[in-house]
Amino acid sequence: MVRKHIFMLMICAVLLTLMLSLASCDKDSSTPADTNPDTPTATVPIEDTSDAEPDSQKEPGEETTDVELETVHEHTYKDAVTAPTCTEQGYTTHTCTVCGDSYTDNYTEATGHTPGAEADCTHDQTCTVCGAVLNERLGHDYVAEVTEPTCTEKGYTTHTCTRCGDSYTDNYTEATGHTPGAEADCTHDQTCTVCGAVLNEKLGHDYVAEVTEPTCTEKGYTTHTCTRCGDSYTDNYTEATGHTPGAEADCTHDQTCTVCGAVLNEKLGHDYVAEVTEPTCTEKGYTTHTCTRCGDSYTDNYTEATGHTPGAEADCTHDQTCTVCGAVLNEKLGHDYVAEVTE
Repeated sequence: MVRKHIFMLMICAVLLTLMLSLASCDKDSSTPADTNPDTPTATVPIEDTSDAEPDSQKEPGEETTDVELETVHEHTYKDAVTAPTCTEQGYTTHTCTVCGDSYTDNYTEATGHTPGAEADCTHDQTCTVCGAVLNERLGHDYVAEVTEPTCTEKGYTTHTCTRCGDSYTDNYTEATGHTPGAEADCTHDQTCTVCGAVLNEKLGHDYVAEVTEPTCTEKGYTTHTCTRCGDSYTDNYTEATGHTPGAEADCTHDQTCTVCGAVLNEKLGHDYVAEVTEPTCTEKGYTTHTCTRCGDSYTDNYTEATGHTPGAEADCTHDQTCTVCGAVLNEKLGHDYVAEVTE
């Protein structure tokens, strides 16, 4: 029981000592410039009870209290400088290393924020010192641009930010597919009439060869003709054979090639010599033209027959004849006998 009372007294003594110390510190901290290092501070030593009599030696109800108070405390301050921040003042904190009493002075203004990069679509503008947000991010300002579908590619809408260029695509539409143009032929591909893509390649020519033999004057050659489009070209040329001469040319016939009939030498024409035939009593006169090469002849320049030139009249024994040609003009009369009887 005695030990319990002693323990309670010790607690009371400690509390009293603390109260006195705080009272003294409050007085000193209110006027730190007047603080005198020699000013005493209360302390409460507690009587050593290690040699106290055991409870068995004390009478019941007997209490022993032995408390001695001393005021021997002095503040020993340690300074701690708190630098100003962007939003808070700076100051110096003076803290007693004995009792923990403190006060602040030497205030300095807050530094204010240091702006970082301007706010953009995805980043806030922050203070480079403390990281505080000064201006919130702007967010994207998208403008839509529609890309129509092509024959082979889907269509889509591109949303592009006018501030930072960020983009994304959506609203996809299927490719339209090709629109076939004219069928492929020998020299032209079949293409799409919209985009020009080759759908079927050109077929190429399907040539069939035909040989043309050389003639007397023309070269021989091979003609290659496409069975699809009719395109053609020639090659494999051979020299012309030259003419094969026929019979020599005469007055009325050219000399020709016996192969192709070409005239090699023209006909000579007649070389006529004229011969005049004078008219007779009964025949016209004329000129005969006779070719010296072939004997061909013709007559022209006709003159009238001269007619007969009558001779002596016919008598009993003589015809009348033409004195020119001797033709009998009138036959002899013959005798006309008259009988005379002579008695």
